[in-house]
Amino acid sequence: MSGSINEVVHKDGTVTVTILLHTTHALVWATTGIDSLGMGLFGHTGAEVVEGAAPSFGNCTLKLVINGPAANQLLPDFYQMFWGCGPWSFVSVDFIGSATGTLPDGTPAQLQMTQVGLIATSGKANGNSRVAYDQFPAEHIVITPLQ
Repeated sequence: MSGSINEVVHKDGTVTVTILLHTTHALVWATTGIDSLGMGLFGHTGAEVVEGAAPSFGNCTLKLVINGPAANQLLPDFYQMFWGCGPWSFVSVDFIGSATGTLPDGTPAQLQMTQVGLIATSGKANGNSRVAYDQFPAEHIVITPLQ
């Protein structure tokens, strides 16, 4: 893992912080549900790997842009921000990743994923717009068998 943090201080003392996190050789799986609770589509969960299933690995980049109350503050907890707790707020969340692994039947496969979350924009958008209904309007998840 590697990354960077860039803090921009505004005239009123508030900040916009951009966090970039690059991860290589990450355990990857995809399901139809939230986290590991749905039907498996690609790879195996951490629990399945511990039980002997073959892992699928990939690389990814996560970019978070957040607004905060003041400079040089400790960064907030991601989950607290997600639920709207505290003085920090999301501007955007971008995730790009790819992996090589297997389908549930063992067929070799590749996964490609891109998600762009316009969190701040969705709260300001016209109530009839797609962005108002979907905070992640740009989403691309493709699983391709390699045989």
